[in-house]
Amino acid sequence: MQGSATTELQHLLSIPPEGFQGNAHNTAAVALAQLQSLRDSGDTNCLFLRTVLEITQQYPQTNSSSTPTPPSPQTEELLFHCITGFRHVLLAKWNTFSPVFRMAVRDFFLRLGGIQQQHYYSRTIRMASYNTSATFWKRDWQQQQENNNNALSQSTQQPNRPEEHALLETIRSLHQQLQITTLNGKTELFAYLEAGLSQPGPQMLEAATFLSTLVGEFAGKSASNYNMPLEFHKRAHMDFGDDWLDKSLQMSMHALSQVVNMVTTSTTSSPQPDVVVDDFQEELMLSIVQLTIDIIGWDFVDAWDSSIMGMSVIARTVIRPPDSWREYLMHPEFIKAVFHVHGILVHRRPKLGHALRQLLLLLASVHGPMFKNLDERKEFANFLLEGILGLLSTATSAAAQESSELMDTFSMISRLIVNYKMSILVQLQLMTQLFQGMAMIGRHLLHENWKECESVGGDLESMEHREWREEALALLLEGIVMVCGDPWLLYSGDEDQRKLARAALATTLGPLYTEFVTCRTRMARLEEQYLTAHETELDEVREEIFAVDLEEEMASLSNVGRLDLSAALACLSTLFQQLVPQLQSLWDGNVGEVSPEAAGLLEESRLVTMYIGHLLTDDNDGESPQVPDSIVIACQNDGAVTNSIVQAVQTLQQFAQFQVSKIMVHAGDPRLSPLLAKSFLWFLNRWAPAYILPVGYSESSPQQNPILQTWSSPEAMRLAMVSSPSFQQLCQCHCLTAGIRHSAPPAEFESTVKSKAGITNISIDMMRGYQRLPYDIKSKIVTGLIVGCSEKNHEQSNALLNDCMKTIQEVFSSLVHVLSTKQASPEHVDAMEMTSLCVELYGGVARAGEMVFPERIPKFLTPSLPHLSGLMTFYANDLSICEGLLRFFRDYAEQFIAILDAEACLALFQCSADLLKAYSSVHCASSRVIKSDAEEEQSYNDVLCAIQLLIQLGTRDFVDIGISGVDSSQVTDMIFFGLQQILPLMTRGLLQFPTLCEQYFALVGYMMETYPDKVGQLPFELFDALLESLLFGMSYHDPGVAKASFYGISGIFKEHIQNKVLDAHLSSPQGPALIEKCSRRLLMEVVFQNIIWDRLEAAGTTLLTLAALDLSQFAAVVQGITQQMPPENQQRLSQSFQSLLKNEVLAKVISPGYEGRQNRIRFRKDFEDFCNNIHSFLLMR
Repeated sequence: MQGSATTELQHLLSIPPEGFQGNAHNTAAVALAQLQSLRDSGDTNCLFLRTVLEITQQYPQTNSSSTPTPPSPQTEELLFHCITGFRHVLLAKWNTFSPVFRMAVRDFFLRLGGIQQQHYYSRTIRMASYNTSATFWKRDWQQQQENNNNALSQSTQQPNRPEEHALLETIRSLHQQLQITTLNGKTELFAYLEAGLSQPGPQMLEAATFLSTLVGEFAGKSASNYNMPLEFHKRAHMDFGDDWLDKSLQMSMHALSQVVNMVTTSTTSSPQPDVVVDDFQEELMLSIVQLTIDIIGWDFVDAWDSSIMGMSVIARTVIRPPDSWREYLMHPEFIKAVFHVHGILVHRRPKLGHALRQLLLLLASVHGPMFKNLDERKEFANFLLEGILGLLSTATSAAAQESSELMDTFSMISRLIVNYKMSILVQLQLMTQLFQGMAMIGRHLLHENWKECESVGGDLESMEHREWREEALALLLEGIVMVCGDPWLLYSGDEDQRKLARAALATTLGPLYTEFVTCRTRMARLEEQYLTAHETELDEVREEIFAVDLEEEMASLSNVGRLDLSAALACLSTLFQQLVPQLQSLWDGNVGEVSPEAAGLLEESRLVTMYIGHLLTDDNDGESPQVPDSIVIACQNDGAVTNSIVQAVQTLQQFAQFQVSKIMVHAGDPRLSPLLAKSFLWFLNRWAPAYILPVGYSESSPQQNPILQTWSSPEAMRLAMVSSPSFQQLCQCHCLTAGIRHSAPPAEFESTVKSKAGITNISIDMMRGYQRLPYDIKSKIVTGLIVGCSEKNHEQSNALLNDCMKTIQEVFSSLVHVLSTKQASPEHVDAMEMTSLCVELYGGVARAGEMVFPERIPKFLTPSLPHLSGLMTFYANDLSICEGLLRFFRDYAEQFIAILDAEACLALFQCSADLLKAYSSVHCASSRVIKSDAEEEQSYNDVLCAIQLLIQLGTRDFVDIGISGVDSSQVTDMIFFGLQQILPLMTRGLLQFPTLCEQYFALVGYMMETYPDKVGQLPFELFDALLESLLFGMSYHDPGVAKASFYGISGIFKEHIQNKVLDAHLSSPQGPALIEKCSRRLLMEVVFQNIIWDRLEAAGTTLLTLAALDLSQFAAVVQGITQQMPPENQQRLSQSFQSLLKNEVLAKVISPGYEGRQNRIRFRKDFEDFCNNIHSFLLMR
């Protein structure tokens, strides 16, 4: 260890490490790579620590009169990497160093972090030193004894290695220079910290900063790699929380009272009130406040629970301190003092003010056993509310400029609302003042935004304060939505109390809806005028983000509007009534370009339409659309609200019809905004499913509610559609153009339409427009026409339905005739296009399952099924037609298989089999593979449709089929036949696509679990591919896919235990390795990994089945895995498996009845305990 360690390290960092892949001329990259290499190699020459000691020796003696010169930035950077590098090396090689050496470096780094003299070291270096000392304390925490004998004996031991001895002597030589204190055990550590926290000064800053770091280390917030099992971290977390956290809180609260007294005393005695605390005192107070925050925010749930490791950590809005903390936190004087100090310092020391607000935010989150009863919670909430109102009283002046104070205040309000809920808040007298203050600040921010927007002429980019005001409004709206969306207002407690609360909220917060809508629409109009006048090019990505943000705000704001639905609808109706005459005047004028004024008018109209849509409806994506409960209740209580809703909907419909009439006359007029038309369609698509024929309401709901009855008659709705001239015109367009291709020449198109129309007066332009619609849109129109005119006993409906269906049949019959008589080649472009059109039209028929008397559809489709499946023999290579055919059969099976009779059912099965056979003969032979990582999942929709077709065919009620004359074996044989066709396609690349993967495993998992006896009929290659895909699925990130895979595997092997269905496969040359492969991959890829927790039960069931199948072989796999483990874990792992795999449970794993079920339940509980146990020592951190 001769020479300068610093020089040696700097030279080493200039040389690229072995295997360096980067640019050798990039000195920073080379140095970082060499540092990583040195850490990974274990730093055998102790370069890291030697460099730290060498640099530290340059620190002047304590009694030196000279002013110390801080190290250069380059030296500090090197020192930082040496500190963190040594921490990594010592933690990785902990047991190779002697206890006395570890204690010495631990105390050395604690003192190194405490060097404060004229900020000799930066905060970065000091925090790195504290963190290093804290990690060493934690690493040795459980081995230390509370009696100091063991610690003292360790401190007197001498290191065995000479290099350790030399380093230890160097550290001891620094004791006087740095005033290092030797600490023997936890008790001495906390005595040292308590002494430091007793009086304000440098020692208090050192103690508070280190204790905060120590608390964070035990709380699990560190990024240090201890290379220790999870049980170490769990035990350390538990030990510190049980034995030392209360002591830490006691010390921090004492220190906090000291600094609070320091501030209040200096305020009253200082001749200069503006200078309350200096920079050092601010840093000291910040450290004390941060320490208190870290302690109060301690996670009392097991932060190292292996069942949640690896999951995303959601910010906690509620903390549950123990009952013992009552004496520190349940004091109104304490809360008042914090608010008081905040009021003194908030403008003089903004950073400290922010820290105090974060502490108050935590106090607003306190919940749980600390409160003895509801009255104590109310009292505590009232203390907080008083202080928050004080913050709100100054918030208007703070809102004049960007201020974290305003943001923190809104966050505090949201946390108070989340924690205490409306059921408690309504009982507080100050709550009304809080809502009034929130509404006042909201109005102020909105008005200021509008004034600034007006002053810059709509150029939002020039608005200096817009960004932070929008952030503040978002936080404010978040709190208001939490109030308005509280279920208590609609469902819980006393009804009279709820009505009073809703009325109070409608009075205080309800008017804010009008302010938001007015401000947003005005600003949007002004912005659009500016953009059009200056022909500004818009950033599409930015505009899309802004549109999403605006929609989210509208959805949140709708909760506020529903507090006073009448007022909100009145506001929107007034705005719309003001806009309609202007729009009519605009559209009645001569066709021209869009002026800035016109653009602003159109944009404002679009936003008002969207506001109406959001107010009346919720986004029910993935759910059954329903009228919002708050609207149902409002209509039940006040019939006038229903009239307002009906009037608003009718106004929008009439105006949309007016725009349509103008488009028919002047389709090319740019002032007939497509965006405005899109907003009308958006409103109808969102409103109609919820309000027209409302479903999902229980018998206890108010069926006489006027809003639920307004559009509730299915028959009336269908008859109204049929009698509509627009609907009849749509039917006519379909019948006249159904058989005309897009590529048809104009003369052919016109002659065909006129010959079909006869003497009927038609508009050729309208027919041409309909004919140009994409085929998939025409398919959807067919579905709507069939459902709309499906009233069986209505003459006009029957006539329209017959015309629509007859047209489709004639078109397809013509195509079949042309192809069968070879009048045209199937490869001819016109024949292919006509096939695409026919398949889409039939697809529209297949999706009309919601019609009245749907039995008419199978009678229409069954004769055409053989011809449709036969098209696959011609067009299996054409992915568009191929996918269309598969989609048609899938949709038909999904919509109608439950009502098919025996003849129609057999026809569907036979045609599906022919379809899949023709499909697989082309695509399996072509060996389709993923072309690139960027391959779109949509390119494999044909495979997805084939899988979904098999799933739908398998949903048939087999019992009913048997009664109807169709044996259920015909169904399962058909499914397995289809499965054999698509198995060769399902490569691991295809299984990376989420939807495709999910559907495939839904099919395979269900079939293997339900009909495992069929797998013996598969060729070995297909069975092996099937099993391999199931093994892939069990470790898939989606738990649904994984569970389906597990159930499939366990279903196969359970069947083999009972009926030996796999004998043929297991007797093949590759057969004996199958069970071993399944067992090994189950253990290594799932059971020993963090993913086990979201698929625990399914994985346990599969493990139990594999063990019961052949316990000796399973034990051999376990033994092989155990021997690969570190020696200290081998015995524990072996004992854990022996405790899990009990012979009496394995013997009864497949037993039917009560006993078998009880044994499986018992095993599931044992398996969960087993996973918790092994993860505690197998998973390292």
